Amino acid sequence: MPNWNEVLSEIRQEQKKYPNINPLDTVRRKYLKKVSDSLKK
Repeated sequence: MPNWNEVLSEIRQEQKKYPNINPLDTVRRKYLKKVSDSLKK
């Protein structure tokens, strides 16, 4: 899992790429999916 600075950097990148989409939600969903996938195995 990334550290807090890496998450913030990723949020900023998402915001630049897709200004009309909530970057916090996008990044949050990404990591929730990773955790969920790792727990299913």
